[in-house]
Amino acid sequence: MKEILNVDEDMEQILRKMEEETGLLCVRERNENLGIQTLGEYCYFSLGKTSRELKEQGFHFYKSKDVANDYNGPKPSYSMTHIKLLYSSDYTILGVQMIGKGNLERRYEILQTFLSEGKGLKELAEYSIYGKSLEEEMDILNLSAFYAMEVSRPLISVEEVRGLQQAGAFFLDVREEEEHEYARILGSKNIPLHSLVRRISEIPKEEKVYVYCRSAHRSLDAVNFLRGAGYDNVYNVEGGFIGISYEEYTKDKERKREKIVNRYHFE
Repeated sequence: MKEILNVDEDMEQILRKMEEETGLLCVRERNENLGIQTLGEYCYFSLGKTSRELKEQGFHFYKSKDVANDYNGPKPSYSMTHIKLLYSSDYTILGVQMIGKGNLERRYEILQTFLSEGKGLKELAEYSIYGKSLEEEMDILNLSAFYAMEVSRPLISVEEVRGLQQAGAFFLDVREEEEHEYARILGSKNIPLHSLVRRISEIPKEEKVYVYCRSAHRSLDAVNFLRGAGYDNVYNVEGGFIGISYEEYTKDKERKREKIVNRYHFE
């Protein structure tokens, strides 16, 4: 298998899973002008620094992973797009990695400019990607930047989920009941987001609460609500159940270990 373009381990795991789904093990082409690589019908790129490079260079940085539906722009794919943003304490963008089926060229060019000019998340959140007002067409880049600024609050990475689950931590799933019934973290408590006010007494205040949903958007709303209601030890799970599934699937398969989910998101 050929080496994948310089991306972090978690994003590489997503690409490896996509390889299995498409059956295209090594069929890659590269847009040499932009540095965008393709894997079957998927495209991906890495700009700026990776987490590994920032750690090696001693940088203190934050990261945010988002999964969003690509429905905007001239060629929407209407499929899930994975975006990882690395940024400093003042929200300056240090690196970006992106995977999706859509046309990534415009987003690549904008992010390349932002990195070269040292711009930050606030500017990206407010930037008009396709020349229209944000009210008319908010792109997934805008949404991911907004999300990254929000998740600078307490959160945990998907890599931490297994250890916490095995230690008996309290996981709160705020998806709908049918979503939870189909695929979930084993042992997690399901209270749909719209039921939190009515069922808040079921959530313990004396222990840490780890909140997840499908892609970490509803869970962010839940975390903000709970913190406003006096819950100090509430954490959002970065990447949601989609991110957890990709993280667990790859390592479960490699290590032949016991699953912490009843089934993966994509099964």
